[in-house]
Amino acid sequence: PPQGCDTGEAWVGLNFEAPQKNVRCLRIFQSGRYERQARQMTMSAWLGAGWAPQQRFWGLGGNSWHRRPAGPDTMWRLTYIDKNPEQCTTMPQTPVYERSWGVTELEFYVDDECTQRLEGEPIASGSWEDTSLGPDVDPSVTFMYAAAKAIDGDLLSFWSANCRSATGRAECLEGEEWIGIDAGQRTGAIPVEVRCVRLQQSRALQRHCCDPALNVRLDRWNGSAWTIATWRHLQEDPESPSLLIDAGFKQLGACPTIVDKLSGKLANGNPGIWEERTRRQSDTCEIPLSGAIKLLADRMCIKHPACESAGFGKTEVNCCPMDAVTS
Repeated sequence: PPQGCDTGEAWVGLNFEAPQKNVRCLRIFQSGRYERQARQMTMSAWLGAGWAPQQRFWGLGGNSWHRRPAGPDTMWRLTYIDKNPEQCTTMPQTPVYERSWGVTELEFYVDDECTQRLEGEPIASGSWEDTSLGPDVDPSVTFMYAAAKAIDGDLLSFWSANCRSATGRAECLEGEEWIGIDAGQRTGAIPVEVRCVRLQQSRALQRHCCDPALNVRLDRWNGSAWTIATWRHLQEDPESPSLLIDAGFKQLGACPTIVDKLSGKLANGNPGIWEERTRRQSDTCEIPLSGAIKLLADRMCIKHPACESAGFGKTEVNCCPMDAVTS
C-alpha cells in the first residue's frame, strides 16, 4: 500500500489555553526519512469553532531543526545534482550498487577569498537511518548521520543523505538531497550573501555510504522558497548589461591522489579531500586560462621532484603538482 498521509489528514499542535496567543514563528524537527516527512505544511489557529489557516511553509527537511518564517538570504544550502561515478585507484574498490551522498564538512563564506565564515544552525533534507531491522530505529543511530555532523569540525563523522534508502538501495535524485545552514539567528535576520563554499565529501566505505557528488548547486532562501543563487557581474564596458552568474558547481568529488595519501591529508576510515568553489568557479562564469595550464598535458611534468617522490615512474603522464609550493 502507498505510504504517507493525505493533505490535511495529519496534524500536531500546542494548546496554549487563555489568554489568546498570536504565534509568529515556529520550529519543527521531523524524521530524517522522507516517507515520514512533510515538505510543506500549513500553520492553523483555532478560532473557537474550527481551524483557520494562517501561514503556509515550504522547503522543509528532516533530522534537523527548521524555522519558519525565515527571512530572505538567511538560509543557504548545497543541493545534489548527480553522482561522481569515478572509481578511485588510490582507494579500496567501492561497491557497485548505489549508496547515499555524504558530506564530512561544509563551510560557507561571505567573501571570495574564503576567509569570513558564515555560522549557522545545520539544516538538511533528511538523513540515512537503518531500517533493516524494521520501522523502529535506535535513537543513537538516528543522529549518527544527522546534518550537525557536517559542521562539527570532525573529519571522522559525516552527514549521510536519506536518498530513499528505506526502499532498499539508495536513490539520490537531483534537487532532492541537500544540506546547509540557517544563519538567521546568528545574523539577527539580516540578509547575507555566500560567495565561497568549502566542502569535504565523504568516501566512507560503509555499506550505505558514501558516493560523492560530481555536480552540485548553491541555493538561497528567498523568503518563501528555495532558489538557485545568482551573482551579478558588472562588465568592464559600462555600456554592456550586467551578467547574472548561476551558482552551479561542477567536477567535484575528485579522487585523492598519491600525494594526498603520502602527505597524510586523508582521514583514516573516511577518506576525502577539501574542495573549494567561488563565484568565479561556477558553471556559467568563464575565466580565461593562463599559459601555465598547458603544463597539465606536458610529459615533462612528471620529472618534477614531487612526482618522483610520490612513486610515479618515467612512463606515467598523469602527475603534475598543483600546489603553490611545489609547482
